[in-house]
Amino acid sequence: MTRPDSYRPDIDGLRAIAVAGVVVFHLGLAAVPGGYVGVDVFFVISGFLISGILWREYAATGTIDFLNFWSRRLRRLLPMSILVVLASIAALYVSGNRLGFADNLSDAPYAILYATNWHEMNKGVDYFGEGSEASYFLHYWSLTVEEQYYAFLTVAFGIVVLAGKWRSSGAISARTLIAAVILVSILSFASCLYFTGRAQPLGFFGTQNRIWQFGMGVLAMAALRGSLKLPPVAMNVLAAIGLALIAFSYFGLPEGIVYPGAYALLPTIGAALTLFGCAPVSGMQGPVAKALSVAPMRYIGNISYSLYLWHWGVILLAGERLADPVVFTGVVVTMFLLSVASYHLVENPLRYNAWAMRGSLRTIVVAAAVSGITVGAALPLQAVAQKAASIIRLPNGKAYNAKKIRADLPVIYSKKARCHTDQDEVKYPPCIFGNKKAKRDIVLLGDSHGAHWFPAVNEIAKQNGYRLLSRTKSACSPMDFPIFISTFKREYTECKTWRDAVFAEIATLDQPIVVIGSSSAYVPLEFSGKKGMSAEIGEARRTGVLATLDTLRQKASRVFVIRDTPWFKEEPLKCLPSRRDPLLCGTTKTKALAGGFPWTATANVDSTNVHLIDMNSVICPDDLCLPFGPEGMRFHDRHHLTATYSKSLADPLFERMKPLLPQP
Repeated sequence: MTRPDSYRPDIDGLRAIAVAGVVVFHLGLAAVPGGYVGVDVFFVISGFLISGILWREYAATGTIDFLNFWSRRLRRLLPMSILVVLASIAALYVSGNRLGFADNLSDAPYAILYATNWHEMNKGVDYFGEGSEASYFLHYWSLTVEEQYYAFLTVAFGIVVLAGKWRSSGAISARTLIAAVILVSILSFASCLYFTGRAQPLGFFGTQNRIWQFGMGVLAMAALRGSLKLPPVAMNVLAAIGLALIAFSYFGLPEGIVYPGAYALLPTIGAALTLFGCAPVSGMQGPVAKALSVAPMRYIGNISYSLYLWHWGVILLAGERLADPVVFTGVVVTMFLLSVASYHLVENPLRYNAWAMRGSLRTIVVAAAVSGITVGAALPLQAVAQKAASIIRLPNGKAYNAKKIRADLPVIYSKKARCHTDQDEVKYPPCIFGNKKAKRDIVLLGDSHGAHWFPAVNEIAKQNGYRLLSRTKSACSPMDFPIFISTFKREYTECKTWRDAVFAEIATLDQPIVVIGSSSAYVPLEFSGKKGMSAEIGEARRTGVLATLDTLRQKASRVFVIRDTPWFKEEPLKCLPSRRDPLLCGTTKTKALAGGFPWTATANVDSTNVHLIDMNSVICPDDLCLPFGPEGMRFHDRHHLTATYSKSLADPLFERMKPLLPQP
């Protein structure tokens, strides 16, 4: 068996498969729903190669030159990393996206200092839920995990080597090293299992939950360096099984799973088996290794680092235009051209720069200086950029502060009130508003689209002698059918528990008025993630709505269902600072009000006390729905009213309700 740490072209081919999966996933191609596991494959490759390099050096010299180790890593990774950061910031500035420019300036230092994974975790980012508003450096999370692994490996290897010097032999045994790797990997995998199901996004981004994947690469290398020898047929079978596991991960993982968790075993073990099984036997490559070693695969593997860095920003710049086949083709071509050019002009020349290679310390000093200067320049620019991006000028001639608009929420969201129930909670406080001494009750029921009507309904209650009970819960449909929740990647059981409790409470009240506000985006659980079933989904929705309204009408004197408000294609507070013409941030009424759930079903309720209230003729008086009006901002995000605007709608809302109310 040849030396396992010599150049192996099949590893470049495996890199090509890894980067292709990630790129295709980010391009949104449904054919490869699990392409994101390409990052897991990269982790295993890194563990495999780096451990081989370190062990060979230790075996030859009895020590590790960590300065040389880090200088090689920095020459390999840092130049391209900084180049893409600077290019992305420049592209955002040129595009005129002031808020995106400011936000990504804030993210850039974490990318340069290899802390993106913790930064995104602290922001509460859902890697699978981000879209056009994601950071241009979100994909740097995997690079930072890798660099943090290198730091961990440096310390761990140093401790192990030091421990070896305490032994009488002056060296540490390979068996001890392997035992240490196995122990750390088991602890890391246990952490991965624990946090994946309980504390996302820590489960996804946390370095401690990913070390076991590098460890699998280390063990694959250890198996090759050790006495484990298998015949060529067995090696090829293992390599084929490994590729099959990776392929299954790309094409067969269920949608909506919580990742990484136990599912990450598939691509991780697959990559380790492929690396082990493709090792040359007696200098000969097997058929799987030969397939991975073909010239196109090797080349894509060579440029994989540049391609990984460039692809995400190019995709984000295209935005919704990516659906256009011409734009899609242009995006793919652009990311490849950038990758090829930067690989040959930046990555390789600096990686093998003769001056830098003559001294490890000079590389580290230059890298620290360049990183420090870049971060130092970004910090003061952040304040200037954020200030410019926070000012929104509307056609009424006034300037508005975006932060204040974003914070213009109903009082029920405040920490003191705690009346808008969080997703993981099922209990709620009394939350009594309006005229608290009144004998007549209004119950505001719904999700966040019910909550944004609170200021208007509260004004109605105060002015007309009603006690208001606020009963809203995040992402929870007021209509009684099971739904999937992406936060927990499972059925939203907390919603049903909470909803049942509210319905039971309504039954104890004396003929209350129930006002329902709901998002139009809910899909019954059985149809979650499925496409092309609009008729079936519509029927399931209708059945749930009718059942709910039939229950409520028997408990309430009146039930008012407020039709959902407009949905804008872009975040208004990000669109408005980026457009010279504010009208470009509007959406046609047809698109903005495309949903028909749940109000369309009210026509089927055989009752005189269930009524539809449609406020959209006030919110969208023209064919173009706008997130602002003559009075100022009406929406603080794509589909939620500001509290100020909601309060101003109290009178027109009550005008529609009053003729339908029971007489005192």
